Amino acid sequence: MASKLIRFKLNTLIVHFIRSVFLVSAVACVVIIVGLVMALVGIILGTMIPPGEHSCPPLGKPLEEGYVMVETKLGRLVGTLVTVHGVTLAGFLGVPFAQSTAGERRFTAPLPLPASEDACAVHEYLQQRPPCAQLRNGTTVGTEDCLHVNVWTPAAALELHSGGVGRPVVVAVSGKLFETGSNDDSDWPRLAAKVVSGHLGIHCRDCGCTANCSR
Repeated sequence: MASKLIRFKLNTLIVHFIRSVFLVSAVACVVIIVGLVMALVGIILGTMIPPGEHSCPPLGKPLEEGYVMVETKLGRLVGTLVTVHGVTLAGFLGVPFAQSTAGERRFTAPLPLPASEDACAVHEYLQQRPPCAQLRNGTTVGTEDCLHVNVWTPAAALELHSGGVGRPVVVAVSGKLFETGSNDDSDWPRLAAKVVSGHLGIHCRDCGCTANCSR
């Protein structure tokens, strides 16, 4: 009986230790990831090439109605235009903000994206990307390659910023206790009618995600 109790306490101690190590590692990764995504949003919204300084040739054909393109140091990014509460928004969905941590890089700290070899390359970010791998109703969904962000901004802010006028930025991190969550949330476009927002496709422990979190 005593040996069983000792084994039970030892197993409990090991579980608490593993959880503590996991939480510390996860928090460290979240800090790194938030830094990377802030850098990305800064590149998208803070390093847009002002009119008159574009060095890229025009597109072979004009953009179709409902799409928008910005020139950045990461290349030319194409997003969609939507109207929310009377405000026209530009949305760039599934923009990678760090190198993938799938495969050989599993459980390692994320690394910054390499510099673009072609500053005039056109990248389309028009659709939601899969969430991080997780269990949903007993079924595994998502993928390990999930370090991407959705960026929403008032379309008018793109023109204003080209003249040197910035906008506030809100970075919203998916919660759900490191277990579930995604950046596909209809609330963020509504918020973007007032401020620019980027919503990460990662897991985090964020009491700000719930109204009644008391821990």
